[in-house]
Amino acid sequence: MPMPGPPPPPGPDYMGVEDVERQLAHHGRGISVGQVVFDVLFGVLGTIGVVWVDPTLFTSEFGLQAAFPAYVAPLAQVVAIFLAATLVLWLATGARRSWLGVLVAGPFALGFALSLFLGVKLIWAALGFGLHLKGVLGLAPWFAAFVFARQGLRALRAAAAVSPGLAAGTLVIGTIVLATVLGVAAKTAQRRARLLEDQLFSKNTQDHKAALMQILGTRSVDVDSIALRYADLRKTDPRRERLAKAYLDITGDTVELGLQRLGIKLEEGETTVKEPEAPPRPPAPPSPPEPYPSTRASASPK
Repeated sequence: MPMPGPPPPPGPDYMGVEDVERQLAHHGRGISVGQVVFDVLFGVLGTIGVVWVDPTLFTSEFGLQAAFPAYVAPLAQVVAIFLAATLVLWLATGARRSWLGVLVAGPFALGFALSLFLGVKLIWAALGFGLHLKGVLGLAPWFAAFVFARQGLRALRAAAAVSPGLAAGTLVIGTIVLATVLGVAAKTAQRRARLLEDQLFSKNTQDHKAALMQILGTRSVDVDSIALRYADLRKTDPRRERLAKAYLDITGDTVELGLQRLGIKLEEGETTVKEPEAPPRPPAPPSPPEPYPSTRASASPK
């Protein structure tokens, strides 16, 4: 019985694993329906849902400050919509367009970095609340980071078909430009919030009123910082009463409730609103004048 010889060399029609994967990607079969569903669920809905729904992201829980100041919320919402829209466009076109891959590689890299950063900030919620809403939302950024990483690699492979150098250059430049714009916007929001907070605590009542006119709800300032600065004021500070009223107008809650969420308790007998003074007592009616003593000598009986 003859011994089997070595396998014949591959012919011209032989295709390796890499060639098969390249052909599948070229014909639009490189991403399955299950992958699209997963990416839409966590990359699109998860990214937007965490920013809009997570109760621990911009509001304080008992004994813990919010993960981010409330004034960052509008910027975070814009970034979430931008990343979700970019991912939807990439998936809708089959996740294989070369020139589109050049454009979306930078946003996907930024989405991956931001999702990781958000996941680290919310890891306590994911571990502490389990399968509750807070726990699921705390885990969502980690899945979103995986989605942006996977689609970012696909975008780079598609862009490399045009030019590997162009793909690498647009990835680096796009990430730097987007991160710089995001950093400048966040710094501007922080500077404005700090200015309004300082005016709110000013001893000048006109500055205090001007700040109240510019503060449009909790998304304009860091309400946790206001509560903490309020707790540091002395009991005799005349600003306490108007600051307590301002906190109530901005948040709809009393400052005691805000401090309770942060795990801070006011001292016993300390109140945020001055107790009303007792009304002045009416003056006593004037007493009738005493009769003057008579100067006529009393007649003595004889």
